[in-house]
Order: sequence, then structure tokens, then C-alpha cells
Amino acid sequence: MKRIYIPIDNKSLFINIYNDNKSGHTPTVCSPIVQGGSVHEEVERVFRIPHQIDFNSDDGLNDYLNKSSKSTTKVTNVFLFNSITVNGLTVENTLPFCMFVKEEIDPEKVQFGRKKLHYPTTIKYSGKYEFDNKHVFSKISEALHNYAYVVRGFYYDFDTDILDFDVDIVGYNDIPYSKVFISTKGTGNKYIQDFHDTFDNYDIESIALKKQFGFDYVNPENYLEKVAEMKHKAYELLSAQFEKNEFKFASKEYPYALFDTSHIENNVKRYGIISYSATKEFYFNFSIKQWQFINEFNSYIDFYMINDIYGDYKITKLTYDEIIEMNRGITSIIIKK
Repeated sequence: MKRIYIPIDNKSLFINIYNDNKSGHTPTVCSPIVQGGSVHEEVERVFRIPHQIDFNSDDGLNDYLNKSSKSTTKVTNVFLFNSITVNGLTVENTLPFCMFVKEEIDPEKVQFGRKKLHYPTTIKYSGKYEFDNKHVFSKISEALHNYAYVVRGFYYDFDTDILDFDVDIVGYNDIPYSKVFISTKGTGNKYIQDFHDTFDNYDIESIALKKQFGFDYVNPENYLEKVAEMKHKAYELLSAQFEKNEFKFASKEYPYALFDTSHIENNVKRYGIISYSATKEFYFNFSIKQWQFINEFNSYIDFYMINDIYGDYKITKLTYDEIIEMNRGITSIIIKK
């Protein structure tokens, strides 16, 4: 099986995220291929996909794909995909999905020669060719149980002609934009990294930490800081043990992600949830939203418990079936009128 990967711009394609900004901050739904004389070689891989259509043979299609252009452009390539997966999971009953390339052709403009790959979320066309991107994204959302997600790129499989959407689930449906992305322009890391959910395990962890490092080491005021240090330690230990599996620590980029790690196994994305403790106790602490996610993706989740993290630590891997056999308790209740 031969696949290529086409990464796309951060923040250029996201679904089920609520825009809580005053204006702007909508997905750009395109990525540059050629810009300012530079070629984005990874995005340029799209030209290797053989599944292109003769869009000029459809009188209305060229005009339709160019109708929203704010500058003088021409469509150079159009791709239609009939088979869609997301994170390796089949998306059922979709209409064809369309991506296309446009080039700036006005020699008087500084953007002359720029090429971009476009993947709009709402385009729908019926003529010689038919496609409905809005329908496809709706079906992808259904496959992901309507969680908020960011598309990182596309895998194309030459043997099966399948387009696989590589997505990160970044939180619950309609999670505010400001909880996922930094609201600033420019390059670099555009993700908020200073938000985190920490459960009140102070009674459990503080005694072990004080025994390890001294009575003044931890208190209610600095507890979150110490938990963050433990989390960093847990990631280091797990990364060292599983680095060959190319674990990606999703919660470093998306603080409100409902899992900690992800990796690809047999072309399917699996998720990992990490619990860590300075004690020898064995426990996991899930939010209600996280527990819902766990149940909806139970076949694709692994659990890792790291006990005695500052001592003779032990990493234990568990399955969903093992987790649900453990004793449970309720840590909080929200009552609304």
C-alpha cells in the first residue's frame, strides 16, 4: 500500500468550533503551494494524485470554482474523491469531495504566480460532475461523534483511491475558538498552551510529594504548578518508552483535548489517556466530557498509569475493558435550573 501525506496550514480547516471573537478568525480553507517564489514541497504532493477531472469539459464548473475569487485567478487542477475516511475510519454514505488548485494570473499584482490548494467547507455543485463538501464534512462530524476537530492534512492512498482526513479532535462540540487557538497573527505556535484542566487530587498527591521533596515543597497555592511538572515528567517517561511508535502529545497543542496522545497504528489513529501520580495508588480521574469521549471511541483508546513517578516508577497499559471493571466515584455534580 502506497500513501502520500499532504499537510495543510494550521487553522485553515476546522469544524465544530464556535467563533467567540468579535470578527474574523474563520478557517481560510486553503494552503499555499507556490508563494513568493517559494514552493511548499509537501503541499505540492497533491499534483501526484492521479484522480483529477477534466473540469473544462463542464461549462459551469470553472466559473463556479472561480466565483468567490477576489483577484484574477484561474483553476489549474480539480480533484474529486468518492471514498473518504477520517483517521483511518470509513465515512459512510458520502457524496464526492472536491479540492482544487487556483493560480494568480494578473502580472500587475505582487501575488502573480501564487498557487493555492483549496478545500472549501460549503461548496456544492451538480452538472457533468457532482460534489458536496458540506455534506462530506457533516458525515465526518458524525463519524467523530460531532466533536470539534482541526484537519492537519490528507493522506491519499494510490491503491484504494481513498482520501483520509488526518484530524485532531480538540474538544467538545462548539468549544470556543479562544480555548483552542491563540488569537494573534503571524507564524510559529498558534495554539494556547497555558490552559489546563486539573482535578482536585491535592489530598492524594500532596502527602506523597511532601514525603519525597520536603514539607514546604507543595501547598494549595503552587499545587497546579507541581501538577504541571508531574505531567511533563509523565510525558518524558512515556515518550522514552514508546518513541518508536511516534506518539504525538495532543494535549500539548490543545489543552482542552479529551485525550493526551495519539499515534497511527495500521493506518488508524489511536488515542492515549495518561494518569500519573507521586503515590503508589492506581487511579484515573476523568471529566464527564472525557468519559463520554472514552465510551464513544472505546475501541481506539489505550490508558497508561504511571505510579510513583518520582521514585521507582511503573508504567501500566490498560484497555477500555479493564478500565470499566475498576471501582468508580463521582467527583462533581452540576445542577442547573
